Amino acid sequence: MSQTVYFRVDVRAFLPGDIIFPTGEFIQKHKFIGAAMEELLRLDPPAPFIPRVNTEEVTVAGHTLPEGSRITSYLAVANRDEQLFSDPYAIDFHRTENRHISFGMGVHRCLGSHLARLEMQVLYEEWHRLIPNYHITPGTAPRVHWPRGTVGLDSLRLTIEADDPA
Repeated sequence: MSQTVYFRVDVRAFLPGDIIFPTGEFIQKHKFIGAAMEELLRLDPPAPFIPRVNTEEVTVAGHTLPEGSRITSYLAVANRDEQLFSDPYAIDFHRTENRHISFGMGVHRCLGSHLARLEMQVLYEEWHRLIPNYHITPGTAPRVHWPRGTVGLDSLRLTIEADDPA
């Protein structure tokens, strides 16, 4: 017996719009939660656009940008660098080297990155403890706010399987 549940979701870095929910392997073996979080962060950073203003004239790929130019970078592009990631467009919860820059890097690294990871870990662990059997309702897809400064879901239609009472 199953029941379709509709609810609004407003979480950041939870699940990108073009990704199917994790499989039973992920749900049943919590050891993949950390790897899954990092992989989902790599593919879709929580704050994907990084605005900057250059402080001096610079030439990038043959284009000269004068001092004071506004530049917006998209972190997920760097996180898909084929020289750093094997099969960079695939979702791979077994990826061993995942040095993404979804929380920035250097002096611009997000101060809240450790808290964000902890919150995601608790969310995934508790969700799978309380609701172990679910999937995206067939014929539906998550609706994602795009583009904007942060990634969040508008809606996510799930089918939650009832536990076997036996």
